[in-house]
Amino acid sequence: PSMALYAEVNTIGGEVDDDVDNTFLTFIRTEDVDTGAWVSGAPAPNVSQDTLEQVDAKEHKVQRRKMAFKQEFFSKFRNNEQSEEAPATEAAATARTSFIKECENAKIAPKPLMFGRQDLVNINLSNFGISATTASALAAGLKLTPSVEVLDISNNALGDEAVHAVTDALAHTMHVTSLNLSHTGVRRLPPPLVRMIKESKCLKELSLAGLNLDPQNVASLLDILSRNRVLAKLDLSNNRIMGKSGAHLSEMLSVNAALTDLDLSWNCLRTNSAGTFCEGLSFNGHLRRLSLAWNGFGDIVTTKKLMEALAQGSPRLTSLDLSYNRIHDRAAIIIAEALPDMPDLRELIMDGNPLGKLGGR
Repeated sequence: PSMALYAEVNTIGGEVDDDVDNTFLTFIRTEDVDTGAWVSGAPAPNVSQDTLEQVDAKEHKVQRRKMAFKQEFFSKFRNNEQSEEAPATEAAATARTSFIKECENAKIAPKPLMFGRQDLVNINLSNFGISATTASALAAGLKLTPSVEVLDISNNALGDEAVHAVTDALAHTMHVTSLNLSHTGVRRLPPPLVRMIKESKCLKELSLAGLNLDPQNVASLLDILSRNRVLAKLDLSNNRIMGKSGAHLSEMLSVNAALTDLDLSWNCLRTNSAGTFCEGLSFNGHLRRLSLAWNGFGDIVTTKKLMEALAQGSPRLTSLDLSYNRIHDRAAIIIAEALPDMPDLRELIMDGNPLGKLGGR
């Protein structure tokens, strides 16, 4: 009934007026059930024209109050909702806008990388076919994405300048815990990466496989890692580490107490450099996983030094990969004799070695 609806409107408006006799509304106005619109009804015989005009004014007044109340209520609701979502949306939009703008400036098509999401913590762009130009645009977006903790841009033909730009962008956050730059065409260590290794308190994993770093860059990297107390996992596979680099590896391992996972596979550690590496290994005591696959630890002297160093310095080693090291039967016997001194070893990989019947037994 019109009277009940009129009372509800007055209540929503926050005020009820008593200067009009609302009982007349039953006879004056009714609501169309289908459309919700007000339609005229037959007034009671004793209702004067002045009263009708007064009721019409009252209805308009109440409707205005109702609309004002709705607008105020929903305006507050929208403002509260926007204030809660604004930080993440604004940050993502800004990063995306910066990335697209850099692509436009470089006249390249923007790849659909990751700036469409709001929660950018783990970013995996491995094998995305990212060029050096796209990586520079990516760096512009990363500067405005402080939530990144894991970044993998491996297996992309980036080069020194592009990797320099990306690592410089990450240096603005210093929250990255894992970084994979493997097979990105880098020939020398970018200064922002060096600074990150020195100063970051969060970087736990670093992969620099397949960069073909020259001996000078390898020496600089290992010197920095000697003073690092955070990095736990390091991948330096396929970097042509040889010669004097073995001495730098030995020094790094002898003083580094944080490293637990080291991958040196596909390098050139053999004879003298391998023996020098083993000297530092005997003072480590913290490694859990060690990969020396595709090196030259196969001769008897080097194999003996390696197993003695592991038994003495890394008794808690759980995984050892010595595949494709040209280990023959007599060297295999030396390895077998050292295994009782490594009680925590759970995985020993010897694939691709000419062990023979005696060595295999």
